[in-house]
Amino acid sequence: MLRKSIAGLPDYVSDSTPERIAKAAGLAKMTRLSFNENPVGTSPKVQKAIADWTFSQARSYPDPDAMPLRTAVLSGCTCLPINCFSQADWMK
Repeated sequence: MLRKSIAGLPDYVSDSTPERIAKAAGLAKMTRLSFNENPVGTSPKVQKAIADWTFSQARSYPDPDAMPLRTAVLSGCTCLPINCFSQADWMK
């Protein structure tokens, strides 16, 4: 199903290893973040929130318009929270 012009392209093979990139940037070490993992572990605040969570909280849904989040994100801006859009806005 590929177009002939695409099917004929060679496979992409990266020659940039994390070690080469770190060396080129003058870094002693570089952490890869392309695996959707957190290299520093879970925040103590998250651990506490999970430990303190109760089943009764499972029925509580956050504000669907995320106004507290929008307000916090825009606290240093001149924009109004209602003008800050999220992906969820496009799904309504």
